[in-house]
Amino acid sequence: MIKIYRIEHEDTERSLWYRPDGTFDPFIEKLTEGKSRILPMDFDSKFYDFDTKWYSACYSVENMQQWFSDLDAYELMRSDYKLYEITAKDCRKQEHEIMFTQQGILFKEEIPIETIWNINRFDKENIKI
Repeated sequence: MIKIYRIEHEDTERSLWYRPDGTFDPFIEKLTEGKSRILPMDFDSKFYDFDTKWYSACYSVENMQQWFSDLDAYELMRSDYKLYEITAKDCRKQEHEIMFTQQGILFKEEIPIETIWNINRFDKENIKI
């Protein structure tokens, strides 16, 4: 078992690069800064092997802060994306990410974005996504 961290859309489980059906549709490019848009997120068969869909997550909250700026976090929150702490089994460790399956999730809890990123400084009326 391992604790991992992931940002995904609350209702659809949509990632920042792909829709749940696997269609490439990078929401991250809609963000003002999009600090992680430079990450190579092209299709990779390792996310679909053994008839299983694998998802990407980070190892720590600090790791998440490296990939997402305060403004990114604010805009993601405004677009109904949430940060989750996930306890999972059967994970695959990679150099910059950890892969997991939905079936391997043992526990999933939302972490309020404002407790990790300094988003209170943004004028909620002037930020448009």
